[in-house]
Amino acid sequence: MSKRLRDVAEVHYGKSPNEVLTEDSPIPIVGTGGIYGHASRAMYNGPAVVVPRKGSLGNPQYVNEPFWPVDTTYVVIPKAGVDAKWLYYSLDAFDLTKLNEQPVSPVLAAIGCTKFWLAQKSMESSAASPKSFRQWTRRLSRRKR
Repeated sequence: MSKRLRDVAEVHYGKSPNEVLTEDSPIPIVGTGGIYGHASRAMYNGPAVVVPRKGSLGNPQYVNEPFWPVDTTYVVIPKAGVDAKWLYYSLDAFDLTKLNEQPVSPVLAAIGCTKFWLAQKSMESSAASPKSFRQWTRRLSRRKR
């Protein structure tokens, strides 16, 4: 059994961090390559998955604290009852670079990002090891293409 991303999470855009840049805060600014600065306030509280929409598209990042996502990322927030780690492993197992190959605008890519299928195994609990979970979800994503 599988679920569409839009059924298990909300997808939002990040925002330019120019207005919140500071050195006096523990709140990370998360970009396409990871943490690269600190923000005076958070845009989102974790847990969430930050997915680059430019550049390192196949590199989702799990965030379990308040954070500020930059404008070149999507923020994927699990809906109630959905385990954030499961969501991260599912997105990590899915070949997100295929979305980058489509000649569409970032707005259409955001819509497309909510239409692919995710494996429903262990949706409420990420007790399975990341390696076995990735293997299982890769097999499922190949069948859904």
